Amino acid sequence: MPAESDSSAELLWLRSKLAEVVSNNNILEGRARKDIQAILDSRAWKMTRPIRFLAEKLRGRDACPDGLNTGLSPDSSELAAVSAPPPFRRHGTRIGVDISTLCEFDYETGIQRVVLQIARHLVESMPPGEVVLLDMRLGWPADATWRVVPSEQAKSTADWPVLDFKTLLLLDSSWHLVDVIGKLARAARQAGIEVVGCVYDLIPIDFPETCQVDTCAIYAQWMEKAVGWCDRFVCISEAVARRLVEYLRAHPGSICRGIGWWPLGCDFVELPTAIGQPPVSGSYALMVGTLEPRKRHNLAVDAFEKGWREGRLDMSLVIVGRQGWRTEQLVKRLKAHPERGKRLFCFGAASDAELAVLYANAAVILQASVAEGFGLPVVEGGRFGKPVVLSDIPVFRELVLEHGYFFTPDDPGSLLEALRRATRTGVKPTSVVQTSWKSSAQRLRDHLLDSSACQINI
Repeated sequence: MPAESDSSAELLWLRSKLAEVVSNNNILEGRARKDIQAILDSRAWKMTRPIRFLAEKLRGRDACPDGLNTGLSPDSSELAAVSAPPPFRRHGTRIGVDISTLCEFDYETGIQRVVLQIARHLVESMPPGEVVLLDMRLGWPADATWRVVPSEQAKSTADWPVLDFKTLLLLDSSWHLVDVIGKLARAARQAGIEVVGCVYDLIPIDFPETCQVDTCAIYAQWMEKAVGWCDRFVCISEAVARRLVEYLRAHPGSICRGIGWWPLGCDFVELPTAIGQPPVSGSYALMVGTLEPRKRHNLAVDAFEKGWREGRLDMSLVIVGRQGWRTEQLVKRLKAHPERGKRLFCFGAASDAELAVLYANAAVILQASVAEGFGLPVVEGGRFGKPVVLSDIPVFRELVLEHGYFFTPDDPGSLLEALRRATRTGVKPTSVVQTSWKSSAQRLRDHLLDSSACQINI
């Protein structure tokens, strides 16, 4: 348990805040109830039970040693104390990393997939206690390292407030927590702690028609406010960083001093053995990614239909990805397609082993997105030594080193020609940027430890 956690003021704050949360029946549903119970079951909470019990006795209240006394009626000074975050303190080296949304919803895909890998490797790359993963949903930075790194040391401080940092990294997509995290970020800055925001892309702002309506509103609000909290930003590609510069220059309230970027890792840096045969026969192009409008699955199907109809394309299309948003018509089209199960194959999900088989046996990898922050399937496809057919957008140009087979976005004819170029005899595989998740986390860590490492000064 951190030494600073022994203060009675912080114990009172934690107890009162939890009592306030538990008394609010509106949030005691599903995961929230489980998370509160996890705090009550944690070693830190149980170890401080005698102190809390004694504190209640000294205050003349009925103690509740086995749980929370939700019948508290604290005086106005105590209520004022718990209405604000606990005081932050500056630390010489410690990095706090927000993983609040990962604690709430582990989708195992998209941003949460990145957050999980980066958070784990950040912890493992630093001395014990130098990186603390944080759940800030209840209004304070609670130690959630145990959720990602299941060690005894991580469990010993589970769910306890951590208040001292050098840097606070807003790694997760905790956009729906804008008020809570904004309050904490401002309090941290007042204590001299540097706040660093992570930007994965600006797609909800630039391409709102491809996103969920609620996501666009929440993300726009987050960005408008975050520019006033964040001393710096880090992005997952140079393309995103360059777009962020334009965004910040249009928002004069920004306090950002600089922007950096680092490459994401690849799940297949050490190529797994592709055991078994793919669930399709013959030559095929492979698309990997959630079904959503910006991935342009409809465009891919249009191009393949044109190629099949004109006899210019002798290969199948394999799509792997769970159904996302605004794809009802796409799903109907795929299910009713006359080539389904013949030259068109759709798989909602695949394990790493199954995906490895599909990658290893594909003729080409296809990414038709109109917008991306990075593009992990591009990197994964390149790792398997495959030609990769890509829409001509800045981030894909950044990822491809040599022999990328580009096509004009939203042009099925251009896509068809790129597929034909990528499947000619003697075609060269696409060379891509290749980084392990360990190296990716180390690159990010270097940015966080050295504030002068920003590639773009604002």
